[in-house]
Amino acid sequence: MLRCHREVETLHKTFTQRMVEKSRDSAKAKTKSWVDKLVPKKTSPRDECMVCKRKMRQHTTIGSEGRVCSSACAQAWASSLD
Repeated sequence: MLRCHREVETLHKTFTQRMVEKSRDSAKAKTKSWVDKLVPKKTSPRDECMVCKRKMRQHTTIGSEGRVCSSACAQAWASSLD
């Protein structure tokens, strides 16, 4: 079965576009993994409650005094400030 020139051109163009998208996605993924390894994540050194010392999940912060795990601990911490 012979195809006309335009059909072959369209198939080739579609294949080429898919290959370009694939390489672009691959490059994007490699760059992202490289950057993630290069830049350390900023995690809080205090991943525990300030009042009861209960362990908490890691949390990215930008300079805070600390964390509390519940409203009861927050009230106890606030009353200790007075």
